Amino acid sequence: MQSIGAIRTMFIQTKDTPNPNSLMFMPGCDVLRDANTVSFTSGTAAHASPLARSLFRIDGVKGVMLGADFITLSKVRQ
Repeated sequence: MQSIGAIRTMFIQTKDTPNPNSLMFMPGCDVLRDANTVSFTSGTAAHASPLARSLFRIDGVKGVMLGADFITLSKVRQ
């Protein structure tokens, strides 16, 4: 008999921003421990954040903002 691993799911809401090249993601859990926000403009600048570095690996991502309970991604203008 094969062992079946647990499946983990997460519902993430999205919200438009005033910037048409950005989209806000609200995962329903804490992103940062405090109420501050932090913005990154490149994977190199995001060296202290494994999450932001991973998001910059997505083709077209040019900016990442992390808040207490949200993530905003900005894309390269097309």
